[in-house]
Amino acid sequence: MDKKIIELKNIKNSTKNFFSKEIFKGFTLVELLVVISIVAVIVSVTVVFLGQTRASARDGKRQTEMHTLETTLQQYHSDHGNYPKEETGIIVEEQYQDEAGTFYMEMKDEYLTSSPKDPLYASGKTYVDAEGIDRDYGYRYVTNDNGSEYALFNGLETSGDYIESYSSGSAGETIGWEGVPATPPSPPTGFSSPGHGSDYVNLTWDPNPEPDITGYKIHRGGESGNYTSIINVGNQTNYTVNSLSPNTAYFLALKALNTEGGESGYSAEIMIITDNLASPPSSPTGLFSPDHGSDYVVLAWNPNPESDIAGYKIHYKEGEASIYSELDVGNQTSYVFNGLSSGTRYYFSLTAYDVDAEESNSSGEIMVMTD
Repeated sequence: MDKKIIELKNIKNSTKNFFSKEIFKGFTLVELLVVISIVAVIVSVTVVFLGQTRASARDGKRQTEMHTLETTLQQYHSDHGNYPKEETGIIVEEQYQDEAGTFYMEMKDEYLTSSPKDPLYASGKTYVDAEGIDRDYGYRYVTNDNGSEYALFNGLETSGDYIESYSSGSAGETIGWEGVPATPPSPPTGFSSPGHGSDYVNLTWDPNPEPDITGYKIHRGGESGNYTSIINVGNQTNYTVNSLSPNTAYFLALKALNTEGGESGYSAEIMIITDNLASPPSSPTGLFSPDHGSDYVVLAWNPNPESDIAGYKIHYKEGEASIYSELDVGNQTSYVFNGLSSGTRYYFSLTAYDVDAEESNSSGEIMVMTD
């Protein structure tokens, strides 16, 4: 018996010593605060993530119901020749079916089993619509007086944007969605300038590979990446930008557009410096007639000193006529006029023009009388 008592005492002392070790001492205040902070951060991140996930799911439901309503409205139009007529701004919610009876009552029996209900309807949460108005979440249906057109819209949570379906009118075809995240095309390639002048630049690019491309936008600015002018050039692969300033640097980039309303990223940027303001050539000199006959006159002149001369124009008239005719003879320094009348005075003068189509003042006039 005494031996058993001694063993129990030993066990008791061992247990006491075990629980008195350092590892079982309590946390300090600083350690507790750190643990609480970490837990609070984890909880906050989890709550935000769950909130975003739920918002994305609600947005998916909204888009699905909008597409369903769109299809239903097209069927109604096909059957009746118009959309359900409704007053502007009525909320399409089941709770409001008595107040908004025209839409719901006309659609429910044959086209709708129930009116769509937004997950956040009557929650007090709002979105900003296309007109900048705060709206409660809920499907809103609008038509004109005769029901030939409609608009149906609601808000999106994850983008802070709105989603809208609208008709094209009497044809009864839905022509687009606004506010729905669209798949953008790839950025255009091959964007370059094959030529430019003092007030224009020619641009060209490769066609995008996507089959649903609807057009391109040229972005232009005076600094790299800072574009202050946008030109929608339609679905083509070349364009001339006009009305530019001479001797000026322009930075240009291109975006592609598609049928979903998607817009690509920028193409590679190019920089163009327009030419100096074009000045006209000097007036031609040395115009004379080395030979003539009864029905012809030979004219000759000195070549202009400018390196960009593209040609010459002869201005002439017969006798005392008040109006001169004009003949572009190209870039040569002599010309033979044939088919003239004998014994007749002819008056000639000359102008030069350059590659920018700048034309000089007239040379001195000469008179030649045929034999």
